[in-house]
Amino acid sequence: MIRLDNIKLKITESESKLFELAKRKLGGKAGYFRILKKSLDARDKGNIVWVYSLEFSSEKQKAEPPLSKIKNSPRVAVIGSGPAGLFCALRLTERGFTPVIVERGESVEHRRETTEKFFREKVLNVNSNVQFGEGGAGTFSDGKLNTQTHDGYNREVLKLFNKFGAPDEILYLNKPHIGSDILYGVLTNMRSYICGQGGRYLFNSQFIGFGKKDGELRSIILKDTVNGCESELEVDCAVIALGHSARDTFQMLYESGIEMQARDFALGVRIEHLAREISLSQYGKSFPLLPSADYKMV
Repeated sequence: MIRLDNIKLKITESESKLFELAKRKLGGKAGYFRILKKSLDARDKGNIVWVYSLEFSSEKQKAEPPLSKIKNSPRVAVIGSGPAGLFCALRLTERGFTPVIVERGESVEHRRETTEKFFREKVLNVNSNVQFGEGGAGTFSDGKLNTQTHDGYNREVLKLFNKFGAPDEILYLNKPHIGSDILYGVLTNMRSYICGQGGRYLFNSQFIGFGKKDGELRSIILKDTVNGCESELEVDCAVIALGHSARDTFQMLYESGIEMQARDFALGVRIEHLAREISLSQYGKSFPLLPSADYKMV
């Protein structure tokens, strides 16, 4: 593998020229290139350029081997289908488990209709809204994927999103976004994969309690949020991935004697400015040729 850094393209140039520049640097070698990183250098507003890092290989990269499967895997329930629950279910599925994903809200298809109705008519479904439902609280946000934490799993998350339909650019953009319109399809693709491997989704199913025997978990109690009926699901273990808004469930767990520890949290405040003004400030007169500018206030 050969890494090529600081390859620059003018904002008016096609990305197809990028690999020609890289080939020239390597003396005309033929092979396979992939973009490792893409960022915008706008320090000189009269000469704004895209800056790339590329990786060159004479052979096409081989697909990563699948994870080894665990035989006779226990029955696992994953409670919550937000990011934590979803990626837990994916990893379990890759290991040969057939998890049951329990979600008090609706599937993303129905959830979108319910949420649009709320914005239009102010009719609130307390169990399926911008907080609850498949994909979690971030499903209807702007799809921001960058984080200030430096963890080895960050790359794995992006690769999984890409595998299930997110564009290749999220793997190399400095501040990647998916966007709610694309995320909708990614979520349904993830669900199809999990179900295709034997997993199940239980939508409109609220976790309201659990059954024990000899001090060990034996089942979880669910309530249908549409008709109010209760049912019992036998499990060997459960992953509780509630997010931060299921306060009634936290109360139930607390009253059941489950030990919990509060985490620090950050409070965000939305500040809106006209995109044209920000882009003009950041990029100058070239801004119509570029994506909307971002900025950060501390």
